[in-house]
Amino acid sequence: ILLATNFLLYAVTWSSQPHAYAFFVIAAFCWYTIQFSKNTAANSFYLCMMLVLAALLLTMRPQNILILLLLPFFGFFNKSFKEFLSSVFSFWGITGILLACFIIFRVNYYWYMQTGRLVLNPYTGEHFYFNNPHFFETLFSFRKGWLLYSPWVVLGLAGIFFIPGLKKKLNLLFFWIILIYIFSSWWCWTYSPTSFGQRVYIDFYCLIALTSGLLFEFLHRRKLLWTATIILILAIPLNIHQMYQYRKGIITSDFYHAEVYFKNFFVTRRIAQFPIPPDIIDFKKTHALHFQNGSGTVSVKKPFSGSFKVPVPPQMKPDHCSFLRMRAKLLVTEGSRPLNLVADFHTKGRSAFYKAFEISRHNFPVNTKSEFEAGMNIPENISECDSVLIYVWRPDAPGKDSCQVKNISIEFIHVDPSYELK
Repeated sequence: ILLATNFLLYAVTWSSQPHAYAFFVIAAFCWYTIQFSKNTAANSFYLCMMLVLAALLLTMRPQNILILLLLPFFGFFNKSFKEFLSSVFSFWGITGILLACFIIFRVNYYWYMQTGRLVLNPYTGEHFYFNNPHFFETLFSFRKGWLLYSPWVVLGLAGIFFIPGLKKKLNLLFFWIILIYIFSSWWCWTYSPTSFGQRVYIDFYCLIALTSGLLFEFLHRRKLLWTATIILILAIPLNIHQMYQYRKGIITSDFYHAEVYFKNFFVTRRIAQFPIPPDIIDFKKTHALHFQNGSGTVSVKKPFSGSFKVPVPPQMKPDHCSFLRMRAKLLVTEGSRPLNLVADFHTKGRSAFYKAFEISRHNFPVNTKSEFEAGMNIPENISECDSVLIYVWRPDAPGKDSCQVKNISIEFIHVDPSYELK
């Protein structure tokens, strides 16, 4: 589970996000639920822990309370109503209720201290679209496909069919269908650029571990455990390779598509790219500047290449769907550091927004023609009457290096605003 899924990234690199902690809480909740269904002497204590953990889940990520749908699967309702009431009104049962209330209301207290309101909606203006779920895209898309970027999950889900008992099979299968349906109905079903694959399912990976174990047990009984070993040998390196690509920007945050995925499949060196799927572009305008007779050379004595200024088209709006994509074809000589491709937006003749993209961080091969690509959203304070100045700049630094800029091209791109909902 750790090495063959996206869990590793969120446990090691992005541990500030709640998914690894929610994984622990859900795993503990499931374990205490199983113990509650089996034991009689310590039932009240197990119920207390279930209440505390459920309250933690509700305050960490409210949607994770869906784990309650699996209470029948873990045998919670095997107890008689009388046994259940005796556990609820015992010392541990009442303690659990009080602790759960404290955990929940502490959040309301923090909200009240900061805003003066006891109840807040932290996702104001953001909604679920249950009439437009992205069920298939959530699982298989090159953009954020869960099964594509966490390949071991395929076997984990297949293990559902090796659970003893038809009712338990159906309960767990129904749970996953409901969970995927709800999560894939969120307006931003990709869960932001910080999501490698589908990060929202990490919280429930204890269930994938359980069903994977059942599949292993079946293969062991049939003397086919070697097949799982082969799959692990393939899945773990693939997962770590793709996670490395994501960390290096080879797998990009939100605009990845099939063509770029297969083109960069074996790439391990950081590459300069800003891919946008062609099928979502509803406007594009291109400008280019070619340098002749060494006019594009950048060195210590000549820190700026030639530049060109172009107007911002009226289609470019501050709507998070307007982009500037830049490309520079260049020949880097030994020691060409530092070097930047600059976009300088002007309003009423003055610089209003400036951004430099570091070319040298990509370690282009020496004396070889290379292409650098970068992109950005159109700044919010830029209007159609403004312009952008593009050039290559070498900051003041010691060295005898130089770089020949062959040409610079830019594209103003507007994408379909409903892309997030598609």
